[in-house]
Amino acid sequence: MSDMYLDWASDLVIDSTGDISVAVGTIEIQQRVVRRFLTNSAQTDTYSGAPLPPDYLFDGSYGGNARRYVDSLVNEETAGSIQYNLLNQIAQEAEVARTPSPVVTVTQLDNGFAVQATVAQQDGTVVLLPQIEITN
Repeated sequence: MSDMYLDWASDLVIDSTGDISVAVGTIEIQQRVVRRFLTNSAQTDTYSGAPLPPDYLFDGSYGGNARRYVDSLVNEETAGSIQYNLLNQIAQEAEVARTPSPVVTVTQLDNGFAVQATVAQQDGTVVLLPQIEITN
């Protein structure tokens, strides 16, 4: 089954025949990984102990929780946590090759973090993901 072409910050794309465009190849991998990074899974609030609901109701464990790092303390420990979580999420995408290993770089900004990632498709094509900024 193909994914709809739906950029995270955009809307559905209509093809030349008037149908909804589908994402294939590198675009599909980019969309899947970015969606996984930015989707919040079910968690417990570390301060109040209250449950935080998942964004994807059909699978509460799906998601890398990048958006939950907004307003986090900007330090190496938080950057390492983001990197660890996102690498684990990439490993769950079947179309991402294990060799070469995916690379996630988390850079500290004055008001948050910048995430840059590179993965390879099963056919060996290297895919650079769009930079994601997690800022306050």
